[in-house]
Amino acid sequence: MTTRQGTTGSEPEEDPQVQEEREDPPVEPNENDPEQGHDGGGDDGDDPDPNDPSDDDTTSDEESSEESEDEEPNDGLEPHERAGRRRGAANPAQQRMSRVLDFDRKRDITIYRQATEKLSEEPFDLTSEQFFDFMNALRIRSSMIGWDDEETGILMVPNEEGRKINILESYGNISLRAIKRHERRYLGNGSRASQDTSMLYECIMRSLSLAGQGKVMLHVKEFQMGRKHLPSGLALLKIVVRESYLDSNATTSMIRQQLAELHTFIPTVDYDISKFNSHVKLLLQSLSARGERTLDLLTYLFKAYTVCRDQDFVKYINDLQTNNDMGTEEYSP
Repeated sequence: MTTRQGTTGSEPEEDPQVQEEREDPPVEPNENDPEQGHDGGGDDGDDPDPNDPSDDDTTSDEESSEESEDEEPNDGLEPHERAGRRRGAANPAQQRMSRVLDFDRKRDITIYRQATEKLSEEPFDLTSEQFFDFMNALRIRSSMIGWDDEETGILMVPNEEGRKINILESYGNISLRAIKRHERRYLGNGSRASQDTSMLYECIMRSLSLAGQGKVMLHVKEFQMGRKHLPSGLALLKIVVRESYLDSNATTSMIRQQLAELHTFIPTVDYDISKFNSHVKLLLQSLSARGERTLDLLTYLFKAYTVCRDQDFVKYINDLQTNNDMGTEEYSP
């Protein structure tokens, strides 16, 4: 080791032999070596060629998913059997039910229109006679849009005990207070849940007659929330159920009592079997919404049918009841 003098002092000068050992020797090109490029460099793949699309490492999630789907799993199934087990959305609305809708995009506007379209041509007056059909139509719409999905659907609401229930099926087991407490978590924040409850609100309002809208608007403060008075579709649904029939002061015992008195109800609808059956279905659905059921329905129905004015029909019902009581035939309502 030698030193070199300068005007600012001295600094060590490295021995030429040591300096030569520290430098990497040049790599000779080898055309037979697949690890080297044609330019003679030792390219190990860390520096992709920007002009070569095959060197692009930024493969999208969709491309990766498509590649993985092309691989046949070793599950012992035939291709057609495996295809039948693949899970997919039933319609475009369900395909995007967990994503925020962008109303600048045509397909999301289509989903909005499908979700908010009125449920039927006949408007709902909030009467007990129409209640069953209204709820069935709303159930179909909810399934189509994904509102009833157990993971992301807005109809799945925690009750007072914190257990998630479908308020369309179990509206008697959850209070309006619990629904509004749940809605405050996301109402107006731009999330998909906020969009869904807004679309549900529009769907219900468009499905009501002028008389029905007048009934619910008497309770507008109960389904418009916050300083901005944002409409809550779930709260509106609860009020529609409450004002339609049995969700206000009705208890399980009251519903059971009405089932036991079906023979006094049928004359009030002029023995119209269609209206009578709708009434019975409503009572049963109201019991089910409270987690209850009746085991005496067949007895109540026999008793009600035998008060009809059509004597041939009454004789037919009596014969059915006799066969049922003797055990020669078994009937279920």
